[in-house]
Amino acid sequence: MKMTRSLLGVWCGLLVSLFGGSTTYAETFSKQLSVDEQAEIGLDKLTANERAALFAAIERYKETGAAAAVAEAEKKAEVERVEAVEVATNEAVNKYKNREEPGVIAKPMELSKRQEAEKKQEQERFTSVLQGKFRGWEGNTSFFLDNGQVWRQSGDDRYYPKTAENVPVVVYKSKSGYYRLQILDDKGAWVAVKRVR
Repeated sequence: MKMTRSLLGVWCGLLVSLFGGSTTYAETFSKQLSVDEQAEIGLDKLTANERAALFAAIERYKETGAAAAVAEAEKKAEVERVEAVEVATNEAVNKYKNREEPGVIAKPMELSKRQEAEKKQEQERFTSVLQGKFRGWEGNTSFFLDNGQVWRQSGDDRYYPKTAENVPVVVYKSKSGYYRLQILDDKGAWVAVKRVR
């Protein structure tokens, strides 16, 4: 069965390519083949009805098979076009990633670093209020802030202002790396401190 279909396909292809369809295939085909060629192919074993059926099948193939072959070629071309578009798209995406992604990633990283620096600066400088009465400092004085933090004087400086309550202060890190607690008044006195809680 496979051999017959293969031979039929070969004959069909040969006939379609050789003849334009102006004469019947039986006439043209018979004239083109020698007796030995007809015997080799097996045409001599076919009855007249079998020959007529064969050439009718070839005619149908010529009409429908060629259209199917064109459709198959178009389908294959479309698949190849889609694959080429996918490859080109992937290449474009990779080029974009290689060129643009470092910048895209760098912007959020830069923003994150800036936010961390601002947060650190906020931690290194903030305002608060001293709880209770403030009488100054005289070495080893503790400062209780309204945010719950406790700072202690780290030097032995002395400062005796007029007693006040709920005095606003600013705590900040100096250029030398030490923290200072500064009274927010017109005198602006400050003392070196370290956090204990």
